[in-house]
This record gives sequence, C-alpha cells and structure tokens, in this order.
Amino acid sequence: MYENKKIIKYKKRVFSLVIIFLFINIFCKKEPVIPEKLVKESVSDFNEFRKENSSIKLVFLGQDYKELNLKGVNLSSVDLRGSKFISADLRGADFSNANLSNVNFSSADLRSAKFNGALLNGTIFFQADLRGSSINSSRPVNEINFTKANLSGCDFNGINMSLFTPFMANMQGARVEKKWQRYLSRFQIQNFDKIEWIGPDS
Repeated sequence: MYENKKIIKYKKRVFSLVIIFLFINIFCKKEPVIPEKLVKESVSDFNEFRKENSSIKLVFLGQDYKELNLKGVNLSSVDLRGSKFISADLRGADFSNANLSNVNFSSADLRSAKFNGALLNGTIFFQADLRGSSINSSRPVNEINFTKANLSGCDFNGINMSLFTPFMANMQGARVEKKWQRYLSRFQIQNFDKIEWIGPDS
C-alpha cells in the first residue's frame, strides 16, 4: 500500500512537469523574428531589433515596400538589391553603406534620408523627393535615374555627375561642381539657373 502511494505521488509529479513543459513550449515560445517581415509591420520594432542584433548581416533581396510608411527606418548596411520602395514614406531613413543596386525609389519621399557610403548601381529615383538628403556621400558606380526628382538643396560636391540622369529634375539651390555645368545642360533641368555652381570650370 505504501509503495502504491509512492508510485502515485511520483506519477503526479511527472505529470505536473509534463504539463508545465507543454505550457512553456506551446504558449510561451516566441516565434522566430523574420526581419524582412518585421520592417513592414513595425519600424520601431525593426530598429530595436537592429540595435540588439547589430552584428547580423541582413539581406532583403527583391522585397516590395510599395506605399509603406517606413519613416526613420534603419536599413544601414542592408543588402537591398532589386527591392522596390515605390511611393514609400522614407523620410529620415538611414541607407548608409547599404547595397541599393537596381532598387526602385520612384515617387518615394526621401527627405533628409542618409545615403552615406550607399552603393548606387542602376538605382531609380524617378519623381522621388530627395530634399535635404545626403546623396553626395553615396557611391555611384553606374547610371542613376533622377528623372523629374526633387533635388532642391542637395549637395553633389565631389560626386561623379556623369553617372546621373536628372532629366527635368528640380535642382534649385543644389550645390554642383562647375565642371559638370555643360553636361547637365542637356537634361532640361528645372531651375537650372538657380543651381549653386562651385569650384573651377574643370
């Protein structure tokens, strides 16, 4: 009789432990974080994830962020090749050292966005608003499409403008080296006469 009670007590304890284990694994286990989905769901949560996992190299190839509100998102050093940010709100976004090859920013709001060290290779900024952005600190390596973009006040000092096609872009108050004046004159640029030309002619 004593043995039976002991066995029953042991079985109850094991059963309790099994229940606790199942509860933890079923109800308390966190879903794995998928960064490319998180950035679409919550910019603040994604930025926090970046802080906690700064050593992780993120690759978001061919992602579609069309018309999303991504204001202030930290996409620095992310490989974004082929991604689309068409009509997205990217005010204050950080693309420093990101790979922006063949990325489409058409009609995106990129005011005050950071492009320090960003790789621009076939990148499209058609009708994008880049006022106040640090596009001058980028690394253009192939043709960049700035057709009808708002480049007012942008600083292009030190940039190889021969890789840019700013057809009908608004460049009022933009700072550009004077040696590119003849090259840019072919693009029917808006407010061409209000560009701030700096440095020598050649």
